[in-house]
Amino acid sequence: MKAISPFRTIKFWAAIFFPIIIACVGLGIYFLWPVPPSPSSVYVINPDQQTYTFKGNLALKNNTIITANDIGPGPDDKPVTIIAAWAFKDFTTVTSITLPNTIKEIHENAFFGCTALISIVIPESVMFIGHSAFKNCTSLTTIALPPNLEEIHGNTFENCRTLATITIPAKVRELGIHAFKDCVTLTEIIILRPTAVGISDGTDHTFMGSAIITDPNAKILVPPGAQGSYWPSTSPKWQEYNLYQKVLLL
Repeated sequence: MKAISPFRTIKFWAAIFFPIIIACVGLGIYFLWPVPPSPSSVYVINPDQQTYTFKGNLALKNNTIITANDIGPGPDDKPVTIIAAWAFKDFTTVTSITLPNTIKEIHENAFFGCTALISIVIPESVMFIGHSAFKNCTSLTTIALPPNLEEIHGNTFENCRTLATITIPAKVRELGIHAFKDCVTLTEIIILRPTAVGISDGTDHTFMGSAIITDPNAKILVPPGAQGSYWPSTSPKWQEYNLYQKVLLL
């Protein structure tokens, strides 16, 4: 009997196992390697099964204007109620955004790094804005905060370098750590709450590096009867940088 060549044996088994190995490697890459989201992942159904979260849409990234219709409604015409974390991160060409009036929550870092953004329309339906939501929006000059907002979280407007004035709604109780850090042109804040709003002090100061501290002509305007609540005996954190001395009546 003629002996079988070892090379023929290797070739035989290679023909069987090589395709299997290639298939396994391919499956490993498919499951382990990050895959870019498909266009259908722009919307994610919320637990109530009746509303959607807007996760972002890269097709809008080169727009200069984003309208409410670009964001919602979601599939089956169900409303969008949440702007997800990082949804518009680094959309560096957009100059204005209008959110649909169904939005209730804007999550952390949602508009982080939108460096050309000048104005954004936030509907009155919004009750929550997460930390760093507008951080590094260096061209932002116009923003009206919704009346039902209860807190401005940490770093929300950090490094918004062209934001010169802002009105804090009456229901806001707290301004978080570095909420307005490095807002170098912020010289006027209107606070509608009838008593002092809480702030962070020390190295975590709410207004660290902002013009509300550094500009001697900066002012903080409050309703009649609220001015006394900002004095050091009542609100000691407002004593730092003598901010209480900049509190004036509307």
